[in-house]
Amino acid sequence: MQGSVAYWTLKSNYFGTDLTRNLSHHNGFICVDLHAPTSVANICDLRQAGANVFLHMGKLAPRSAFAVPGLPPHLLHSKLLVFNFQNSHAEIWVGSHNWTERALLGINVDASTILHVKLGSDIHMQVTNYLNWMKDELCKPVLPHLKLHYEALQGQPLETVDVIWLEREFVGSLSGQAITVFGTDMEEASSLNRVGRGLKLEVTDSGNGAVFIYDAQILQSGRLDDANPRIEATVEDISFGNRRFAFRASGHYSRLESSQVLPSNVISQSKYFVTIGIDSQITGWLSEPAKSNELWENDPNSALEKRLANDEDLLIHDSAIKRLRFQKPRSTEFHEEPNRYSLDYKRALEDQPLIRKMHLNRDQ
Repeated sequence: MQGSVAYWTLKSNYFGTDLTRNLSHHNGFICVDLHAPTSVANICDLRQAGANVFLHMGKLAPRSAFAVPGLPPHLLHSKLLVFNFQNSHAEIWVGSHNWTERALLGINVDASTILHVKLGSDIHMQVTNYLNWMKDELCKPVLPHLKLHYEALQGQPLETVDVIWLEREFVGSLSGQAITVFGTDMEEASSLNRVGRGLKLEVTDSGNGAVFIYDAQILQSGRLDDANPRIEATVEDISFGNRRFAFRASGHYSRLESSQVLPSNVISQSKYFVTIGIDSQITGWLSEPAKSNELWENDPNSALEKRLANDEDLLIHDSAIKRLRFQKPRSTEFHEEPNRYSLDYKRALEDQPLIRKMHLNRDQ
């Protein structure tokens, strides 16, 4: 089976295993437009089940010719399927049906035509070549680990988690341990006064760059600024025994030290402390939220633009082609692969917040 549809909302097992089996064939594939109402979760599940799924992610730029306010700017609209059988016979389905329940159950007013043709016939080859052109030139393979990035491209609001970054040589497992972070910025202290607050702790091994993410929570926090009349804790009130700790100065990336007696300069320079209980390690990777204007960029080499310029059968005028502008997702190293925030990148950041908002991308 080969095909293209504008929207896909069906679960991978909607037709049992038949659909996945056909799309898992070495020549099988389906091209789907990314934009809503396509279900990113369902197409990622379909890919996880073994199907060859490709996403069309291009769109018209906001000020392009034919970009009309209120109309979606999305461009893959064909509903075209080819079924190849072993008896030299094939079926070509052409129609208005998207792969949504409303379309397939008859709630929408749709219509499709089924053509019975011979394998290798002119029309069979024309349709097959057209579908393969869409797959190869217009679409990209679905990568399930980019699920959140796809949803951001759709314009969905994405949930963020609170994250603390630390580094430590020879990390090992930190599950079940407690660490204390000392800092010099009193503004950070105000975000740490809720005992039981959940967060994620990301620790990077400074030896090999491996990244470990843990569920964690705040166990205790306090101020070490006895000049404040509303003081919650002072150096005299609190005794710090041997412990694993990190010292934050001027918003710099911090190193987690092994368990030891606290150096006197750490306590004397610190304005606050927060003790964090570390729970289980979790799988996945963290990415920083992208601003909406950072998600898309102009595509000067659009295959669609080339098609319009070279196809004499199309009705569009040359002057309109010159005013067309297409966009594609902006590729960044942080979106293409997990755990691309290198130690050099983290160390170079200035004025880092202790707690940063990030997306947790679960491994698929």
